[in-house]
Amino acid sequence: MDNLLIKIGIITSAHGISGEVNVKALTDFPQRFKQTKTVFIDENEYNILSATVLNDRVILRISGVADRNTAEKMRGKYLCVDEKATVRLAKDNYYVYDIIDCQTFEDGVLLGIVKDVLSTGSNDVYVVETQNGQLLIPALKQVVKKIDIANKRIEVKRLAEL
Repeated sequence: MDNLLIKIGIITSAHGISGEVNVKALTDFPQRFKQTKTVFIDENEYNILSATVLNDRVILRISGVADRNTAEKMRGKYLCVDEKATVRLAKDNYYVYDIIDCQTFEDGVLLGIVKDVLSTGSNDVYVVETQNGQLLIPALKQVVKKIDIANKRIEVKRLAEL
């Protein structure tokens, strides 16, 4: 498979005796499991036969997993979908994988490259790797002026320190 695979869940345990698995959703859209027909586990394709969504936990029955022992062997494995199967986001919203590796500039000067995105609850924070270490940039409209995913470029204007 040449397309990018996006993690949408991780199998945490077996559920019951007939091969169902408990999945911790790694998506903001756990209901997507009800519409998703196939997932990839270790780059192998599996069909979703049924899905029950309970907040951020999902109980799945997937093809090829018919008993508890097989389900237990799946523990710790990620469920992925092809990048093309991701949920379309609203304007000015981005997936973390879109932001990672973006070059970050202020007034035309390269600050560094985004290496991680932290979710703080109130807003995300971009972890930018610079020549001198890390720089934390809050993902706020007054700070992040422009995001150009196609060119992997972010323009920022940091707030003056108090």
